[in-house]
Amino acid sequence: DHIYKFRTTDGSYSGLFYKIDVATDAMQPALDIHWSIQKAYDMYDTYFGVKGSDGEGCQLVNIVNPSNSFPLVDNIGFPYNACALNIPLEDPYNNKTFYMLYGMGGVIADFKPNAELPIIAHEYTHTVTAGCGSGLMPQNESGALNEATADCMAMVVEDFALGQPSWDFGDKTAIFRANLRSYKDPWYSGSVDGKISESDAQPKYYGGRYWLDYNADPQKDNGGVHINNGVFNYLFYLLCEGAQNITNEVGQTHTIEAIGMDAMKDIVFHSMVYYNSSMCDYAEIADNLMIAVEDIAQQDEIRIAKQQEQMHIAYQHVGMTTSFPPAGITTVASDAHSPYSGTFNLYGIPVDGSYRGVVIRNGKKVLVK
Repeated sequence: DHIYKFRTTDGSYSGLFYKIDVATDAMQPALDIHWSIQKAYDMYDTYFGVKGSDGEGCQLVNIVNPSNSFPLVDNIGFPYNACALNIPLEDPYNNKTFYMLYGMGGVIADFKPNAELPIIAHEYTHTVTAGCGSGLMPQNESGALNEATADCMAMVVEDFALGQPSWDFGDKTAIFRANLRSYKDPWYSGSVDGKISESDAQPKYYGGRYWLDYNADPQKDNGGVHINNGVFNYLFYLLCEGAQNITNEVGQTHTIEAIGMDAMKDIVFHSMVYYNSSMCDYAEIADNLMIAVEDIAQQDEIRIAKQQEQMHIAYQHVGMTTSFPPAGITTVASDAHSPYSGTFNLYGIPVDGSYRGVVIRNGKKVLVK
C-alpha cells in the first residue's frame, strides 16, 4: 500500500489523503484495455458493419504504459494519459496500423490506469472517425465535435457491452473527482463532493457559461476541444433519454421526447461518416444530423418529422442553430382525392377533389392542394 498527501498552492499540506492498494487499483490494465477494444470493435461491426478503424479490418496496436521518452507528453510533464494517433502508420510489413496509447496515470495527475471501457471506446472512435470519416481537425469547434463524437459513441459501446450507459465519462478512472465528464449536466464535469469545479466544468449551452472562447484563447486545450464538447454531449443525452420541463440558462423551458439511443447512434454515425467536414462546427453538424435523419428514415415522413421536431427543440435548449425549417409538420393524409363530386369530410374538414390532403403544421390542421 502507498499513502499520499497533497501539497496545496501555498506550500502547506492538505488534510486530504488517498490510499492506493496496488493489487486492486492497478487491476490488469492491459487485459482490461484489450477486452474493451474488443467490445468497441464488436459494436461497430454489429451495428454498422465497420470492421476495424478503416472499416476493412486494418491492424490496431494498443501500447499500455508507454515509455516516458515517447513524444506525447502533456503540459505538466506526465506521460500522456490516453491517446489515439489519428493517422495510420505503416508497420514493417507495410500494413496500415492505427496506434493507441494508454498511460498508468498517477495520484498527482488524479488518474488511475486508463483502462475504463468508455475511455477505450472513446479512443477507438477517434481512429474510426479518422479511418472512415473526414477526420475532424483537433482544434476549436471541429476538435470539440471530434471529442464529443468519441464521447457519445463511447456511451453506445457501454450500452452494447454492459446493457446500459452510465452517462459519466471517467468516473472509474478519476481518483478524487466524480468523473471526467458528465453528460447529464456538463456543469458538473469533474465535480468534487457535488460541487462544481470551475476548472473542469463544461458548457451545456453554446457560447454560454463555461464555454471557452477559442478566438480569445486559442492555445488552451487546442481551443477548448475537451471543454466545448460538453454542449454536444448534453444534446446527445437529451435526445437519447428525453427530459420534462427543463429550463436552460437563458430562461427557456422545454420538454424533449426521447428519440432513443438506437436512433441517435445511427444518426451520429451517419453524419460522422458521410457529412461532417474536417472543419465541421456546431452549425454544420446541426444540419448534418437533420440530413442524416432523412437518409436513414428515407420515405417515412412521420418518423422524419417526429425526430427532426425533437432535434429542433433540443437544439434550442442547448443554443444550437440549424438552417432547416422549424419542425412540427407531420403528414396525416396525402394524395387524398374525392371519389365523389362536391365535398366530403377529411379529418373533420370539408374538402373537395382539388385538395391533396391535410397536414398538421405547428399543431393546426391545414388543407393542402
